[in-house]
Amino acid sequence: MASYSHLFQGVAVTSKYAAFRPVYPAALYHELLEFMGTQKPGFAIDVACGSGQLTSMLASHFQQVLAFDVSEEQIKSAAAAPNINYTVGSADAIPAQTNTADVVTVAQAMHWFDLPKFYAEVDRVLKPGGTLAVIGYGNCKLANQEANKVIQQFYSGTLKPYWSDRRFWLDNEYADVKLPYEDRARWDGAIVLRYSLEGILGYLSSWSGYHTYLKQNPTLPDPLIAVKADLLRAYATSSTTDVEVDLTWPLFMLLGKKPSH
Repeated sequence: MASYSHLFQGVAVTSKYAAFRPVYPAALYHELLEFMGTQKPGFAIDVACGSGQLTSMLASHFQQVLAFDVSEEQIKSAAAAPNINYTVGSADAIPAQTNTADVVTVAQAMHWFDLPKFYAEVDRVLKPGGTLAVIGYGNCKLANQEANKVIQQFYSGTLKPYWSDRRFWLDNEYADVKLPYEDRARWDGAIVLRYSLEGILGYLSSWSGYHTYLKQNPTLPDPLIAVKADLLRAYATSSTTDVEVDLTWPLFMLLGKKPSH
């Protein structure tokens, strides 16, 4: 995990994550609990938790949640709760005892991992019959066609050279990922959230590709300046706070269950 950790560290990235990254819908948790079946929602481990977008919701369903990330700054920005224990840690050395977890989750991060090491650690910490839930979402979309073209061009045009190759695992929604357990399932849904144009720009500014662009091109204009102008034009407004629109992400979850025996 150390090879990508720099993409999500620093005050600028952390603050954008906490403020603008989407939260997950109730339907996702319903599907997770349904797959778990009779397995009691006791102890959950949230791997690469970031600033806690998934963690906080897990805490409302599970008795105890261990959440960790390679970035101490991300951990510090996460919302606290009495039943959440945040710590710094790595996916290839999960800081938990063997056969203790009812579920291990990882959201929007598994494409960065050394998968054999991660799967071995998941198998170690899960109880027999425990569940691995791998969650991700693709690029966002807007109903306004002109505005949507602006975002897609920013993602796949302006920033294309600045994305890690691993990022594109999300573009095909982990279609080539096979979890290590025979008992497995897939669920597809969507995240739909209301954002102002200011909020959309804030979300775009949380992208790792954008921060890589800024670091590699310190003398060039901030590309979000042009994106802002184009979005204002698309919605025929002069203010980024007057207009609110639905931002939609394709959401998916891969589920696998460790054998009971």
